[in-house]
Amino acid sequence: MVFIIVFMTEPKDIKKQTIETSAGWVRIVENNLIEVGLCDYFEIDIETVRELHKTILNIAEKGKKHILLVYLGHGTIATKKARDFAAKLAKGDLIIAEALLASNLAHRLMGNFYIKFHKPTRPSKVFIKKESAIKWLRKIERQSQENVK
Repeated sequence: MVFIIVFMTEPKDIKKQTIETSAGWVRIVENNLIEVGLCDYFEIDIETVRELHKTILNIAEKGKKHILLVYLGHGTIATKKARDFAAKLAKGDLIIAEALLASNLAHRLMGNFYIKFHKPTRPSKVFIKKESAIKWLRKIERQSQENVK
């Protein structure tokens, strides 16, 4: 009889810790990219925004700027107060830019409405493709680093 034992370990340079919240999940993936996944058919209120923001601050590496990719859940909506609060909350934050990943036309319209009328204090944009969103986020990140130099 032969026993083979295999130990699987994740690379130490990539964090894949996922924190569950009442609205979904938050994780830091790599190179200062934080992902937030929102539950389907969920109404986001001010308390939810506070919880997500606190979770993002807890998972973010202290002293570093991060970029944020938000997966919008199917049928998820945010109250007007939550949208206003989220737009103002971003000022002076560790997050330098946010991309909203829309899976359908309704979310795309909702995301663009949020950006146009609530005017987040950090660069924000809606995307359909994850690759395009990450490319844009990395561009904003590079510009931010060049401005610091």
